[in-house]
Amino acid sequence: QNSEFVGRDDNEAFLASEAKTEVSCGDATMGKSCVMKYHKYTGLPIWSHDAPEVSGLVPSSDGKSVHIGGWYTSRYGLPSFGSVAMPGYLREQGLDGKTGGIYNAKISAITGIGEYVVSSGGGTKDRLNDMVGDSEGNIYNIGYHQNLVMRWGNNLITTMEEDMGESNPNTDNPTQAIETQICVSKMAAAKEIVPSCLSGCEGNTDDATVESGSCFIDGKCYLAGGSTNAFGKSCFVCDPNVNQRQWTEGPEIGKTQCVIGGTCVKSGEIYYYQRRAWNSPRVLSECRMCDPTQNALEWSIKAGYDFNKTDLVPPNDCNMIIDPSIVDPPSTSGTFGGPLAGIVISSIVGIALIVAEPF
Repeated sequence: QNSEFVGRDDNEAFLASEAKTEVSCGDATMGKSCVMKYHKYTGLPIWSHDAPEVSGLVPSSDGKSVHIGGWYTSRYGLPSFGSVAMPGYLREQGLDGKTGGIYNAKISAITGIGEYVVSSGGGTKDRLNDMVGDSEGNIYNIGYHQNLVMRWGNNLITTMEEDMGESNPNTDNPTQAIETQICVSKMAAAKEIVPSCLSGCEGNTDDATVESGSCFIDGKCYLAGGSTNAFGKSCFVCDPNVNQRQWTEGPEIGKTQCVIGGTCVKSGEIYYYQRRAWNSPRVLSECRMCDPTQNALEWSIKAGYDFNKTDLVPPNDCNMIIDPSIVDPPSTSGTFGGPLAGIVISSIVGIALIVAEPF
């Protein structure tokens, strides 16, 4: 495509290794993997596409596109496909640092330009291991996850019950499964349809007009006032008067809710640390909590505590402020004589209390 054959003896001929194609990968905001097309005769790269972890690649049956799929995690930063940022799926009662998902994307085989991307996830161990396709253009994903609630493409939601409902659920993680579950999902080949809230969609959804009273966010239509808790955004709403393509801060932010690390947190909720292993207990912070009246965008510190910046992990993240007026009660026994003359007995008692009853 868009190339001209040059014989090895022609004046225009040169070694393939000396070709300067300006095709490269390396955009860290899009991921750590690279999909590249090479010329079948010269071996020279034609186009490249940065992507998150790529688990599989399936050429379309007509040869006009390629489908790639994989997974991503917020540990390395949520990736983007061009202008489309991947959402971080958050399990119920999870924290913002533990989000991720799996993706399916379609890329033009001719230009290397992305045509669409779809995300799925539940918030715990969302992984895609491989992809296969059939002659009819259907795509099959093979992977695993550890979720009782799974959202596929932000349209299909599946729920699961383990051990006939007799298992002991982890109350700290109500939507996290006990076992890691192998899963197979199917993306059916179909003609692309225009989302219901868009009009004038000629090439891609970026150029389409969003109808009044609606928002088009993360590839899905929402009515005014609508929200979602799939990505920890329950305190954000669709407000077409402000932005039809991004979530708008809801009226409860700064009143009854905080937004910390991009995740909605209710007033009074305590920061905690928790290993990703199943059934690991939460380790609560003694001083960090959501207080929207104090600071709606960061964890607030309880009165009587200092934040230990050298150790961010609970329970070592807090230092109690000791008030000397409380530790040392008023002296009622006078002072020592001799070598200890002038030292108040109550001061000695105060030190003894600190040693016997550490805070």
